[in-house]
Amino acid sequence: MTSRVLALLAVSSFVGGSAGEPLSVRVPAIFMSIMPGNAQTTPPQGHRRRPRLQLLPNSLTITVGETGTLTATLSSIPTAGATLSVSSDTTTAKSPASVSLLRGESSVAVPVLGVAAGNARVTVSLSGSSASSTVQVTDQPLPITFFPASDTLSAGTTGLLNVTLSEAAAAPTTVTLAGTPSTLLSVPASVTIPTGQTSASFNFTAVAPGTGQITAILNASTATCSITVTP
Repeated sequence: MTSRVLALLAVSSFVGGSAGEPLSVRVPAIFMSIMPGNAQTTPPQGHRRRPRLQLLPNSLTITVGETGTLTATLSSIPTAGATLSVSSDTTTAKSPASVSLLRGESSVAVPVLGVAAGNARVTVSLSGSSASSTVQVTDQPLPITFFPASDTLSAGTTGLLNVTLSEAAAAPTTVTLAGTPSTLLSVPASVTIPTGQTSASFNFTAVAPGTGQITAILNASTATCSITVTP
């Protein structure tokens, strides 16, 4: 019997001990922690659960030269602020190498600049936790114009308009057309600008007297032409 156990027995109270009764020892709870097999372990200091990161939206679409915004959010608010690492395919979409969370904040904006058409993945990371979003970069829409910008013709006659791009079309480019009101103007649904060309012409018909307009639409670009129809 070790000296530690002897010391425990010396301060413990004995119960029973009469003939035919087992002898039991009542050990105060304060000594239980030092009894063999009862040692308590303390979790190592500094061992904390990793914060979870989220990057939204999951998918972002921007044009070349445009800057979009992603938002990185931590599952817990850092008490002393934090710096998140940011990585991306810089040939398609460019982001800063890092963004900082101020003390008491749980989210921060991550700017993304469209560099060239294509898809890129932007990833933020902190302390072994990471999150990603997909960024689609599209070509900047080409400005389109009408020539002439306005026209006057008699009811029942046909007019001619040109739709012009700011630069030559890299592929056959279809421009959507619409005439309003439809009771005044009859316009084809679309016109196609051939590869290497900057413009295409189309015919329209003046149906009834009044004032209306023809609209051309190409991606995010629009152009309008005012039409006056005389009796």
